[in-house]
Amino acid sequence: MSYFVFTYRAGKWEQLVKPFPTHCNQWESNVKPIEKDSSKKGNVLIRYSELADSEIVVKTKSLPVR
Repeated sequence: MSYFVFTYRAGKWEQLVKPFPTHCNQWESNVKPIEKDSSKKGNVLIRYSELADSEIVVKTKSLPVR
């Protein structure tokens, strides 16, 4: 499942970041999929799911907002 994040700017909805994959294990563990990156102005931290060695793992990446 992809997670979509939108923001409302200048009277219209725009994607804040490119959609990223999530899995139910994130939701069951109350892992926030996205939040502000306090160490990098204009960036957000995304937490996405990835399959590694037959196991779903959650990884974190800092991305600039669009």
